[in-house]
Amino acid sequence: MLCENKAETTKGMSEGQIAAAQDFYRINFPTDLKEMLMAFMPVGEGFYDWRDYSAGNVENIKKMLMWPIDGCLFDVENNDFWLKSWGEKPDGLSAKLETAREYMEKAPIMIPIYAHRYISSVPNEAGNPVYSVHQTDIIFYGRDIWDYFEVEFGEKKHREIEFDKIKPVSFWHDMIVNIEGTKMGLKSNTIYISEDKMKTLETERLILRAWRLEDLDDLYEYTKNPNVYRNTGWQIPSSREDSLKELKSFIENKETWAIVLKESGKVIGHLKIYPDKNRGQFSERNSTKFINYALSEDYWGKGYMTEAVKRAVKYAFDEMNVELLTVFHRPDNIGSRRVIEKCGFQYELTLERGIYNHGKYYTGVYHSILKSDYYGK
Repeated sequence: MLCENKAETTKGMSEGQIAAAQDFYRINFPTDLKEMLMAFMPVGEGFYDWRDYSAGNVENIKKMLMWPIDGCLFDVENNDFWLKSWGEKPDGLSAKLETAREYMEKAPIMIPIYAHRYISSVPNEAGNPVYSVHQTDIIFYGRDIWDYFEVEFGEKKHREIEFDKIKPVSFWHDMIVNIEGTKMGLKSNTIYISEDKMKTLETERLILRAWRLEDLDDLYEYTKNPNVYRNTGWQIPSSREDSLKELKSFIENKETWAIVLKESGKVIGHLKIYPDKNRGQFSERNSTKFINYALSEDYWGKGYMTEAVKRAVKYAFDEMNVELLTVFHRPDNIGSRRVIEKCGFQYELTLERGIYNHGKYYTGVYHSILKSDYYGK
C-alpha cells in the first residue's frame, strides 16, 4: 500500500537496532509498530528514520516526541485551555502551566509515525489507536497502525474508521472525548472529522500539501521579507506569533497549499485557491475561483512558482469543478506577470484601485483562464 502511494520503504531494523533506538529515546515501540519496523521501514518526507543518529535527525525526533506535550502547554498558556479532569484551574499562568505539565508528563508517551500522526507507547501491545495531533486539536486517525495506513495512504475514508472498536488509552482517549465530545456534542464512540482533506499535489521538483504546525519556522522565514508579501495583499508578520495565527488559518480553511521542495522538505511558499467574491456570486455552482500565491525570495527566477501554479490550475479544472480561474498582480511585479502568462492566463483589464490592502488602494492587473480555453475546446 505504501509503495503504491509513492511512500518508499527500506530494509527493516534488526532487534539490536530496535533496542538501541528505544534505549536512546527512552521509549517502547508497541508490538505492531515494532513488527512493522523490523519488516520494513518507511522513509522519505514525513517519516522518521530511527536508525539515523545524525544531529539534525535526532533533534527532529526529540522535538516530535515532545510535540504533543508542548502543543497542549502552548494552548494552556495562549488559549486558556484546561481539562476538567485536571481539577479546578489555578490562578496565575505559572501555576496553570505547572499543574498542566504534571498531568501531561504522566501521560503515555506518543511515538511519531508520520508527520504529526502518533501512536501511544502504552499499553505495550498491538492494536493501539493512531492519533493526529495539532496542539489540543487531537483526533483518532486509525483504529490501529494498519487501519491508519489505509486511511492516510489507501482508499479508506476517515469516517469509515470503526470508532466503537478503538482501544481506550489512558489520558489521550479522555482528552479526545473531553475536547471533541464537549465541542461537537459527540459521544466517545462516534468521534469523527470531515473527510475534506486537501489533496497532495506533485510536480517534478515540488510537493503541494496541507500545512502542518511544524512548518511555522519556514513560513515566518519567507513571509517576514517585505519583498515577498508586499505583492500579495497579505499582511507582513511582525512576529512568529503573527505567522502562527496565519498558519492556523491555513490549516483550518483547507484552501492553501504549502509549496515544499522535494529534495529538502523545506517549505518555500504557498498557493491558495478560493472563491472569487467579485464573480462567484453570479455563478450558480460557485465555479469561479481566485488563485493567489507567494514564494520565498531565495527561490525566485528558478521556475518553481510556474511549476506550482500549472499543477494547481490543472487540479482546479480536473477535480474542483472550476470553470473560470482569475488572478491579479501589481504592475511592477514582473515576475508574477511572467508566471501568469506562462500558465495560460489571458489579460482582462487593469483597475487603478483594484487592490485594497490594509487601508490603501493599489493598481491591480487582472487575468483569467476558462476551463474550455485550457483544454482548447
